[in-house]
Amino acid sequence: MSKTPEEWKVFYREERARLDLRAMLERAPRVKCPVIFPHTRAEVTGTFVAAAAKAVADSGAEEVSSGDRRAARKSIARSKGASSG
Repeated sequence: MSKTPEEWKVFYREERARLDLRAMLERAPRVKCPVIFPHTRAEVTGTFVAAAAKAVADSGAEEVSSGDRRAARKSIARSKGASSG
């Protein structure tokens, strides 16, 4: 059964409350940009997100671009649908 948007908000709020996010950031490995990584729940793949955050901070970049493959695919599908109709 799928969660409602409100149920996901509660889920992620509770997840963040029980995790030591500072420790997750400290134990994340150093990686170089660009960073492409899978992400699900913070308790599962949060170290990947933390490693990406460290890489961005270490890069000294003044601007950062981020993206979500699923959102990009949806956007492409919508634009194809709009152009074919």
